[in-house]
Amino acid sequence: MIEILRRFIASEAMPDYRIMIGISILALIANSACLYLLQKSKKPISHQKGLLILKELTILVLMKKIKNTLNVIKYNERKYRKQTQVKKH
Repeated sequence: MIEILRRFIASEAMPDYRIMIGISILALIANSACLYLLQKSKKPISHQKGLLILKELTILVLMKKIKNTLNVIKYNERKYRKQTQVKKH
């Protein structure tokens, strides 16, 4: 919460979206590999079952994060194009 307020007040530049997407993809790969290894185990014990559920949810969240970041980029590009078109006329 403090970080959000600091960015709002200090008016810093937006974080680089390529870094955000890159880190999310790396995390997605790592979590997918962990999920694969957990699913391969012959007799999962109770805490492994819980870990399976958490890994599945983490993968879904990471995929949604990447999708939403790409949507924000697309929205900002459209907004920028509209602004430049208005200035030309």
